Amino acid sequence: MSPRSLIAFPAYRTSPAGARCSLSEMEKFHWSYLNLDYNVSVLNNWRNQGCFAKVDQKLGYRFVMTSGTYSGTATPGGSFSVNLSIQNQGWAAPYNSRNVELVFRNTATGALFPVKLAADPRRWMANQTATINQTVTLPSTMPRGTYALLLNLPDPQASLRNRPEYSIQMANTNTWEAATGFNNLNHSVGIAP
Repeated sequence: MSPRSLIAFPAYRTSPAGARCSLSEMEKFHWSYLNLDYNVSVLNNWRNQGCFAKVDQKLGYRFVMTSGTYSGTATPGGSFSVNLSIQNQGWAAPYNSRNVELVFRNTATGALFPVKLAADPRRWMANQTATINQTVTLPSTMPRGTYALLLNLPDPQASLRNRPEYSIQMANTNTWEAATGFNNLNHSVGIAP
């Protein structure tokens, strides 16, 4: 990871290119946020140039799940394989650490069984695709049943961990669960002893 990828670059002043919207410079310097109150005339100029929507979309990180394959069945305490590709279409990576979890949700009872993955979203760099290719051990306490497979990137603070508005939302359509903060992988898994 290069030192530049860890530096927060605030876009709180006129862009390096002046009032002209320079998307290539924002990408080069990994812009992560804008102070929308600082120089409204520059931001309005960007809106008039038609580039503000692109800036809004590309600031910071923008994770898109591009492919995924998963085990179809497993046993409690057994192995489960996951191969998930996530592309960062934003200009930067997250600054703060995050756990990445597979969550198995029993479709009959709603019981949750999270399994931590060995992945660090701070290393999912702009314009790159990260691949999580792992075999994990499932909890031995999982009862027989069908489980929906979800991806969770919660805030690491205990007081925020279960608040959906602090979880990372993937940019894919029809995957985000606003009530839980989970990203639905649209895959079911049969668990049987």
